[in-house]
Parts: sequence; C-alpha cells; structure tokens
Amino acid sequence: MEQKDLFACTVKTESWTKKCVTVDSPAEYIDLGGKPASHSQDPISSFEAEEEITKSGIRGSQMREILELVKKHPRSTSRELSTLCRLDRYQIARRLSDLEFAGKVEKGRTRLCTIGQRKAVEWIEFVGRIRPYKTTLKPTGEF
Repeated sequence: MEQKDLFACTVKTESWTKKCVTVDSPAEYIDLGGKPASHSQDPISSFEAEEEITKSGIRGSQMREILELVKKHPRSTSRELSTLCRLDRYQIARRLSDLEFAGKVEKGRTRLCTIGQRKAVEWIEFVGRIRPYKTTLKPTGEF
C-alpha cells in the first residue's frame, strides 16, 4: 500500500524494498535494486501506474523486448528502436533506463538520429568491457 506525504514529497511503499522484474521465466529476474519507475515529485497516479505495470508483468516483458532489440540492433537510438516494435519512443526510453540501471545496457555515443534528425544517444548491450570512446581518467604521474 502506497502512502504519499504531500509536504515532504516522499513515497513510502513496501514494494520498493526489493523490486525485481520477471524476464524470460519466473526463475530469471532483472534486479532493479528498488529503482522506482516514477520520481518523487510525480503525482500519485504515476506511482499507481508503476505498481500496476510492474505487478502485471508488462514492465518485465517490455524490458525483455527492448533488450532483444538492442542486441539485434546495437547503436540504435530509442526513437530508431521504436520503429522496430510496438512500443513508442517514450516507453522505450523508460525501459532503457531500467535496463541501464540493472546493468544490461549502456549508453554509447551521441549522434544524429536517423528518424528525429536530432542528436541522440545510441544504446548497446553491456558486456563488461571498456569502450574506447568513453571518457577515462588519464594518469597524472603522481602516486
């Protein structure tokens, strides 16, 4: 049961203690570590929608679908991915954020999106290797 403190803009919910999303089977989960889909400043309807989409399994199935798209079409923007499935660009962006938090995908370079004709981030599957275009610390010579 959710309770919203309107003055402090905080939300207390039992489901935030450990939030996992079912992926392919009940035995496979993407651990979101308590990451909510909504923000503390959002209206209560956002928290209700979050609970519904998570408990119904929709959030998990969307994450699975998008993760497969990213694997098949690496270096695509969220808008480009939206042309390949039934989800819109905003649903995809939300689930990419969840997948990034769970360590399944990561942001790539920023480039001109072929659909929106604006600068956008590419998405790639996270496989734990260092990307050459990511900013790295340079040695200072001091130890």
